[in-house]
Amino acid sequence: KIELGGPGVLLVQAMGRIDLGNTEGVKSVGNFINQALDEKGSSVIVAAGITRVLAPEEVKSYFAHLGSVNLEAQTKKGNGDAAGGQQIIDQARTEIVIPFLKNANEGGNISMTSSQVSTTGGGDIFVLATGVLDVGKTALNSYVGKNTGIFTSTGGGVHIFTIGDINVNESRVMTFKGGNITIWADDGNINAGRGSKAVINMGTPSYSCDKETGVCSLKINIPTLGSGIRALTNDPNFPAGDVNIYTPKTLDAGEAGISGNKVILGASQVLNVANISFSSGSVGVPVQTQSVNLGALSGSSSLTPKTTVSEDVGSPVARGRSVA
Repeated sequence: KIELGGPGVLLVQAMGRIDLGNTEGVKSVGNFINQALDEKGSSVIVAAGITRVLAPEEVKSYFAHLGSVNLEAQTKKGNGDAAGGQQIIDQARTEIVIPFLKNANEGGNISMTSSQVSTTGGGDIFVLATGVLDVGKTALNSYVGKNTGIFTSTGGGVHIFTIGDINVNESRVMTFKGGNITIWADDGNINAGRGSKAVINMGTPSYSCDKETGVCSLKINIPTLGSGIRALTNDPNFPAGDVNIYTPKTLDAGEAGISGNKVILGASQVLNVANISFSSGSVGVPVQTQSVNLGALSGSSSLTPKTTVSEDVGSPVARGRSVA
């Protein structure tokens, strides 16, 4: 595992792919283990396929711009100006995405299906992949009892950018205690998860003692709850965060669903709309319709919740292509 206590920024970067395997992953733990450290935890940046050393403020600004762009574009589309909304997206690709990915390597995949990227102590998480991001497996496995996925336990946002697909599957992308979620798949589909909403993974408690006072304490991890893409809160003093997602292709809310305080979605097609929830409004979340599977013509039939949003997606950055 890669673990950092106290404040700061933990940067894990590779010019190729990153595979976290069956490890405890990349974790910012604040003073969870060592109480002599500041309780404020570090932010975490995990980047695959980026050839230059990333500056934390540059990464933070990049995601702030992407979130603002998607909100503006989807608001314009919701007001009936689809062409104007798409123009905002195309301009962002030209002026923000392509310069950021200059000289990036293709195929910067991140695999973490039995691992985690997490923070305790309020740090943000930033994940960038010039390929595909596999957060979870497609079926329950022997590691379901441990904390897996991308999540912040005690505040902090989760921000993800990929060129390829984002597959959450049986894992989770979540924030607790008021953290926002921003996800941008530049040329890929997004699968929000097929796992249960009710599974609770507590993780392993830690026992520590203060050498000066002799006082010992047992700390319990904040649990990760089920699967899906969800901005939650475990403290009534901190409202749930917002969820902001963009893909030029298909967004599948899956069985696990998408939820947040406010939900902003941009996609050419949204599946399983019934599993999307919000408490303070939404932008770009379509009304659920029913589409008939043409399998009915051959003697079988099914009704699939699906909504197609008319959108000219233009020419997104090619998946895995090196950007000069």
